[in-house]
Amino acid sequence: MAKNLCKEIRNNIFEFPIDIYHRKLWIAVGADVNDLNKLFPEGDTIGDPFREVNGYVAVTDRVRKVRPEMLGGILIRFCDATEITFENVTHESSHAALFIFSFIGATVDAEHQETFAYLAGYISKCIGIVKEKLYS
Repeated sequence: MAKNLCKEIRNNIFEFPIDIYHRKLWIAVGADVNDLNKLFPEGDTIGDPFREVNGYVAVTDRVRKVRPEMLGGILIRFCDATEITFENVTHESSHAALFIFSFIGATVDAEHQETFAYLAGYISKCIGIVKEKLYS
């Protein structure tokens, strides 16, 4: 189902709904920082403008898109498609799912982890769809 909901909103920046949590997921692969700063004028997690990612293969940030409507969510940035590996997808999906849980005031522990696992799996699936689109 996520495949049908994927839309490219700018060059190599894709948007997915996470409707149950009233958030969006954006996945960027080698995206231009000027495009990111136009889409998310409030900047990254700490409020800084987006810059080239140096020393990292991927970064996950809490962001808010303000035009044409206000949408809060998560941005996962990969330097390039070759960095979309099992390890990196698992790592960034975990960060993204934890950020969403933070938004809703939920916690993760060993006894109550199923919803977190489903959310991380959905995020991973979305990243896989983006990789497939870029290589097709």
